[in-house]
Amino acid sequence: MTKTLKKLNINPKIGRLLLKDIGGINSKMNNVSLYFYNMILTKETNPELSQLFRQLNLEEMKHIELLADICYQLGVDPRLWEICFNTGLQDIIFIQDLFPK
Repeated sequence: MTKTLKKLNINPKIGRLLLKDIGGINSKMNNVSLYFYNMILTKETNPELSQLFRQLNLEEMKHIELLADICYQLGVDPRLWEICFNTGLQDIIFIQDLFPK
């Protein structure tokens, strides 16, 4: 990535929340798949639209890289799936707990 990120303090709670934006159900990675598929489908019938989907796809991949860099700096493996919390209330993350006073 050409832009340099400000050095972040390690905070895995925030990093885990960001994973859903990288590879969750409604994520950047899903957008990449959708734009790629549409790019292929429209390549012959509407080349201009196909190129638009290609450009959207490239932009989404930049977003994935940025989010993955942030997750990594926050101390979280920037994998392409989110962490699911389903073991009870002790795993729920409250926003106010992410930012200590």
